Amino acid sequence: MNDEAAQQILVTLEQVGLMDNVIRRQAEEKLLIFRQQPGYALTLAHISLNSQLPVGYRHRASIEMKNYIKSHWFHDENFQPPEITPKEKALIRDILPRGLSEPHSGLRTALAMSLALVAVWDWPNEWPGFIEQLAKCLESDNTVLVSGAIKCMSIFATDDYMTDQHLPVLVPVALPILHRILSNEKAYDVKIRTQAVRIIQSCVQWLGKIQGADGNQSRLLMKKTIPQWLPIFVHILEQPLLADASNCGVKINVIQTLGAMVAFFPKQIKEFLAPITSIVWKTLLQLYPIYKKNVIDEDLLDECGQDSDGNVESFEMLVVVLFSYIGAVAESRKFRLVLQSILPELMAMIISYMQITADQEQLWEDDPNQFIADEDNFLVVVTVRPLCKELIEKLTRFFKLDGIKAFLAALTNRLRQPDQTWRSLEAVAFAIGLNAEHFAKAGDAFNVAEVFNKVLSVGVESSESKLLNGTCLRTAGLLASQVPAEVSYPFLMLTCRVLVNSAEHISTRLAAASALSEFCDNLTPELKQAFAKTVPEVVQPLCELSLVAGEDALHLLLGAIYTLIECNGDAVTPKVAVLDECLVRVWKKHFNSEHITNDVQFIVRLLSNVPACALHLQRTFLPVLLPLLVYDANQISGIVQAALYMVADLVGAMKELNAEVASKVFSLVVQQMVASDDSEIIEAGAGVLKSFVQVGGDSLAEISDEQGRSLLAVATDICLKLLGSSYGEATIGPSGKLTLALLTKCPKNVQGELGNRLLQSVVLRFCTANTQTLQQNLLFVLTRLINLNTDGAIRLLWDMQLNGERALPAVLNNWTSLHADLVGKYDTHLSLVALGKLLALKNAELGSVPVRGALQVDVNSARARRSARQKLEYSTMPFYAKVLELMLSEHMLAAEDDSDGEGGWDDEYSSGEDDDEEEEGAGAGYFEGADEDPFAAASLFQGLLNGTIALAMDEDDTNDPDILNDPVYHLDMQEYVENFLGKLFAEDREGVARLAIALPDQQKLHFHKLFLSGGGSSGGAAAAASGSTVPAAASVQ
Repeated sequence: MNDEAAQQILVTLEQVGLMDNVIRRQAEEKLLIFRQQPGYALTLAHISLNSQLPVGYRHRASIEMKNYIKSHWFHDENFQPPEITPKEKALIRDILPRGLSEPHSGLRTALAMSLALVAVWDWPNEWPGFIEQLAKCLESDNTVLVSGAIKCMSIFATDDYMTDQHLPVLVPVALPILHRILSNEKAYDVKIRTQAVRIIQSCVQWLGKIQGADGNQSRLLMKKTIPQWLPIFVHILEQPLLADASNCGVKINVIQTLGAMVAFFPKQIKEFLAPITSIVWKTLLQLYPIYKKNVIDEDLLDECGQDSDGNVESFEMLVVVLFSYIGAVAESRKFRLVLQSILPELMAMIISYMQITADQEQLWEDDPNQFIADEDNFLVVVTVRPLCKELIEKLTRFFKLDGIKAFLAALTNRLRQPDQTWRSLEAVAFAIGLNAEHFAKAGDAFNVAEVFNKVLSVGVESSESKLLNGTCLRTAGLLASQVPAEVSYPFLMLTCRVLVNSAEHISTRLAAASALSEFCDNLTPELKQAFAKTVPEVVQPLCELSLVAGEDALHLLLGAIYTLIECNGDAVTPKVAVLDECLVRVWKKHFNSEHITNDVQFIVRLLSNVPACALHLQRTFLPVLLPLLVYDANQISGIVQAALYMVADLVGAMKELNAEVASKVFSLVVQQMVASDDSEIIEAGAGVLKSFVQVGGDSLAEISDEQGRSLLAVATDICLKLLGSSYGEATIGPSGKLTLALLTKCPKNVQGELGNRLLQSVVLRFCTANTQTLQQNLLFVLTRLINLNTDGAIRLLWDMQLNGERALPAVLNNWTSLHADLVGKYDTHLSLVALGKLLALKNAELGSVPVRGALQVDVNSARARRSARQKLEYSTMPFYAKVLELMLSEHMLAAEDDSDGEGGWDDEYSSGEDDDEEEEGAGAGYFEGADEDPFAAASLFQGLLNGTIALAMDEDDTNDPDILNDPVYHLDMQEYVENFLGKLFAEDREGVARLAIALPDQQKLHFHKLFLSGGGSSGGAAAAASGSTVPAAASVQ
C-alpha cells in the first residue's frame, strides 16, 4: 500500500473510535474493504513503528494489526480470508521486533503481543531465530528493549499461546536466559525479574500438563532444573519485603512456581520440600507485622497493586499464595508431614491472619448485605479470610486428631493472651465457629461452656465493634448443639433482644437472625414451650429487616422465619398478618430469584400446616396471584411460572375445595397451559392441577369450569394431551405425576376405559422416550401403580400392544436397565419393591421374559481404541434372574453404606496415612493456571451431578405427604432384601438357585455368602437357613 492508503487507514481507525454512530459505521465498512487488500498488515506494522506519528494513532494501528494477524496469518478456527502472503509475512517478521524498544509501554505491549502471535505459527520452522533474537535483546544495555523482549517471551509462554510443539524447543533455550536474568538482580529490575519467574511458572505448568505424552522427558528435565533454580528462589524469598509492596510480585510468582513443582513433579522436588516449606513459613512470619500494619489495622495502601498485565501484586495476594502453597502441601499424603512440627504455630498464625481488615470493616459496616454475602459465600472471591477458613478445615481434615489438637491449642493460647484487640477476639470467635462440630468429641480438651460464658458473652456485649458482636452471636449459635440447652438458652434470649432492638446495627441484627436458626434447632421440648411467648416479638423485626435486605441477607432472614415456624408454628399465629404481608412483598419483588422464591414456598408450605395460618395465607396470596395467571402474550414468563408454583402450594394446603375458587383458578391455569409453549409454565401448571386432584379427588367431577366442563374431565384431557406425541418430552415428568394423582385419588371416576387410556399413554411414552431422565419420571408412575395394584397393572400391561407386539417385554427391559441409575431414595425403593412383587407372583411366563444383561466385552480387542460409533452389545437373561441381581446389588450397596457409616472419634480423627495413593503430576490444584486431567474432571463432575440430583430428588420426596406416608419410603433396604429373598429361598430353594446360575460373578458370590454360608445379618437369611416357609406358590424358575 502507498502513503495515501496509509493515511486513509489512519483516518479510518480514528473514526472507528468516534461517538457518532453514522461516522463510526461508515469507518467500520471502510475497514472491511481495507482488510481485503494485499499489504494491509504490513502497512499497519509500518504505522505502528513510525515514531513520527502520535502515539494514539500508532496504538490503534497496533491493536488492529494484532487482531488482523490473529485471523489472517494461519489457517485455524479463527481464520478469515485473505491469508497474508509469504512475502508480506517475511517483511513483518523482519521489522516487527523493532517495536520491542518502543518507549511507550502500552504500545510496546501491543507490539509484543503481535510478535508473539506471529511466533506461535512461524517458530521454529519459518522463523528459527526467534528465541535467539529475543535472547540478544535480553542481553542489551537498553532497559526498554529488555523490558519489551521479556514481555514478548512472557506472552508467548502463556496458556493462550504456548503449545506442546513449542515447549520442548523453548524450555532448553529459554531457561538459561531466565536463569541469568534472575541471578543478576543489579542489571535487571524487579519488574523484569517478575516477568522471568512468570515464564518459568508457565513452563513448569506446561511440562506438568504434557507428562502423559512424554512424561519421562519432562521429569528428567525437572530433575535437572529444580536444583538449579531453588537457590535463586530461596534468595528471592529471603529478601526483605519493601514497604510499598513493589517486590511482592516476584515473590508471588516464585511461590506459585514452587507450588506447580509440588503439584506436578512431587518426586523431583521431594528432597527439597523441607527447606522450601521452611522459607515459606519464615516468609509468613516476616510478612505478618507488615500485613497487620498496612492491611488489618489501617488501609495504608490506597490501591491494590497491579502490574501492566493486571496481575495483583500486593501483601494480601502474597498471603493468599503462601497459604495456597501450604494447602497444596497439606493435601499431599507424601508431603504433609513437613508441616507436622509447626502445626500448632501454623494454626495460631492462620487465626492471626484471619482478622477483619480495615477495608472489610469499612465495607461491611457500610453495607451489611455485603457482610452476609462475603461471610457466607466464600467462593465469590479469593481473599485472605476465606482462604484461612478453608485452610483450617483442610488441616483438621488431613491431620485428623493432630490437626484438631493443634487447633484447640492455638485457640487456648489465643484466649489466654491479655489485652486482645476486638479484631483478634473476633478472629478467635470466628475460628471457633469453623470447627464447632469437633468440640463435643474433644472431651475436656476444650471447655465450650466456658467459651460461651467468658468469651462470646464478652464479645456480644462489647461496644468496640458491631462486627465483633455479630460474629460472637453467630458462633454462639453454631456451638449451641455442643452445650446443654440451659447454657445456650440465655444466649437465645440475648439474640432475640438484639434482633428486636432497632437501635442495633443492621449487621448485628442479621447475625442474630443467623444465630436464631441454630439456637432453635437445639431447644428441648420444655424450652420450646417457654420460647413460644417470645416468638411473636421476633417475627416483627425479621419482617422489617426484609425491607432493607439484599438477596443474601434476605435468604438468611427467611431461613430464620422458617426455623421459628418449624420450632412452634402455633406461636406465630398472632403475627400471621404481618408475616403474610412480608411474604407477599418479598415474593413479588424477587419472583425471578430461584433461591428466594423457594424460601417463600417452603415457608408457605410450613404455614399451611398451621390451621390458623392456612386460611389467612389463601386469602392474602390468591388475590395477588390470580391476576398474574390471566393470559397475556407479553407477560414475563418468569413471574407466571413463579405464581403457578405458589398457587400449587396454596391449593395443596387446602383442607377442602371451595367450588367457586377452584373453578376460577382451574380455568386460568388451563388457559395458561394451552396457550403457552414454555415447558416450564406447562410443568408448573400441571403441578397446580395435581394439587387440585390430590385435595379434591373425585369431587372434582362435581365442579365445573367457566365453560361448563367438569374439572376432572379437563384435568384428564390435559393429561392425555401432555402425554401425547404432539408435546415435547419436557412435559413427560409433570404429566406423569398428574396421571398418578388421577389414577390414585379419583378411583370412582378414573377407571375402566379412561384409566386404561391414561396408563397406555404412560407406557407408550415410557417405551419411546429418548432420554433416561424422562424414562425415569414415567417409571415412577408405573412402579407406584404396580405397588398399589400389582395384578391389575400387570394384566393391563400383558394385554397392551406396542407396534404390533406385547408391551410388557419392552417395559420390563427398559425398567430393569434403568433401575441402577435411579436417583432419589423413594424412586429406588419403589422400583425395587415393585420388582419384588412381580417376583413374588412366581409366574413362569413373566419370569422368562428376556431382558438386558451384562455388557459384552471382546477380550481380543481390549487394547483397541474405543470407537464413538461402536454399538454396545449386551447379553440377555430371564427377567426374574435380573430382579434377583438388582436386589442383591441393592443389598451390597446398603451393606457398604452401613460399614462406611461406622466408627467414632478414633476412626475419624486418628492420625495416620490416607488410603489413597498419589500419582505423579496429579495437578496444581490451588495454583493459578493449573488444569486437572480432563477425564478425571469429567468423572468428578458426573459424580457431583449424580449426587446433586439425588439430593434434589430426596428433597422433593420429603415435600410430598403421599410419599412420606408410604411405608415403602421408610424401608431399610438391606433388611427388606434379606427378609424378602430369605422367605423366597426358604420356600423354593431349587427355583431360586436356578435363577442364581444366571447371575454375574459378583452377585453370585454375594448370594452364596448371604444364603448358603450363613452370612446374612437379619431374619431373612436366618429364615432361609432354618427352612422356614412362605405360603405355597408356583416355582420362581
